[in-house]
Amino acid sequence: MKTFLFIVVLSLAGACAFCQKTVSIMVDPASSLNIHGKTNINKFLCAQCETLDKDTVEITMTNEDKVVHLTNASLKIRVKDFDCGINQMTREFRELLQADDHPYLRMILETIEPIGDGKFIANIAIVLAGVKSGYRIPVEVHDDERTLICSGKSQVSFVDFNLEPPVKFMGMVKVNEMLDISFNLIIRKII
Repeated sequence: MKTFLFIVVLSLAGACAFCQKTVSIMVDPASSLNIHGKTNINKFLCAQCETLDKDTVEITMTNEDKVVHLTNASLKIRVKDFDCGINQMTREFRELLQADDHPYLRMILETIEPIGDGKFIANIAIVLAGVKSGYRIPVEVHDDERTLICSGKSQVSFVDFNLEPPVKFMGMVKVNEMLDISFNLIIRKII
């Protein structure tokens, strides 16, 4: 059985030239967001280690030429909720992302375009360290009754957010400019 958002997105995408629908959702606290990176020596993972806030969000979806535009589809994650597995690395990661001045990483879902069964291209803006940068991210959607699981990943660059990749130990350890962000969002419809 197809779930609420999948049905809404597909029906909006094909039903008419201009339609609008509002739905209330909650992002399940078990959802995850991970940031993978590399240095010239090793790989690292900084994972969101705290559960997400259980906020209910009302999203408005508007269809224009088979592209669904969304309003208020935003996810905020505290930068201090990321853990890189090593205390010093976690502290430096949070400092690099300016957690004191910009305490949240935000992902804003702007549009969704269906490209196949359970597959979409999502235009997502990521706000990190106070800088907003946009990405086209392939997203897979799996549904189960009233739950929707959306997963995707994208490469981003430190430069996209006006950040400089760290260099440590007098230049012996250099962090690669590119990062991989992966997410697995569990979305529930609120009746």
